[in-house]
Amino acid sequence: AAAPASEPGASGVAAPIAAVGGANPAEVVIRTFVDSLTRLARINKEAVREAGGIAPLVMLLRSGTEEVQALAAAVLRELASDSLTNKEAILKANGVHALVEMVRNEDTEPPAAGEAAGALCALSTDFPNGCRSIVEDGGVEGLTALIAKAKDGTQAPIQAAATLFNLTQASEANCQA
Repeated sequence: AAAPASEPGASGVAAPIAAVGGANPAEVVIRTFVDSLTRLARINKEAVREAGGIAPLVMLLRSGTEEVQALAAAVLRELASDSLTNKEAILKANGVHALVEMVRNEDTEPPAAGEAAGALCALSTDFPNGCRSIVEDGGVEGLTALIAKAKDGTQAPIQAAATLFNLTQASEANCQA
C-alpha cells in the first residue's frame, strides 16, 4: 500500500509543506515554483522565457503575497539583466506596469518595493522602451516616494535611485515626467 501523502518520502511536496509549519500549501507550491525559476534564471535566462515563465511571474506581482511578489520581482530582475529579449518579453507581458504598481503602492513594504525597483532598474538599463514605459506608468513618482519612505539598511532607496538615474540617461524625453 502506498504511504499517505503526509508521510516523509510519500511525495516530493510533503516535506516542503511540513518544513514551513502549517503554511498555506498553495503558498509553498508557489514559493517552490518561484525558487526553481530563480535557479534556472541564473543558469539560463532564455530557457525561462522560452518555457513561458515570464507571464506567471508577472501574474504573481499582482496576486501573490508580498513575499511572493518580492520573489517574483527578483526573478524578473535576474531575467532582465543583460537580456534585451527578456526585457522585451517582460514589457510585452505588462511586467513593467505591474512592477511600477508595486513601487507606487503605499502599502508595499520597502523590501518588496526594493525588489520591484531593482527589476525596474534592470528594465531601464540600455532599454529605452522600458524607460518610456516606467515614465508613462508613473514610475518616477513611485520611485521618488520610495526613496523618501525607505528605511536605512534596505536596498529600496539604492535601487530606486539607480532606476531614476537610468531614466535620465535614456533620453531627454524621459527626464520630463
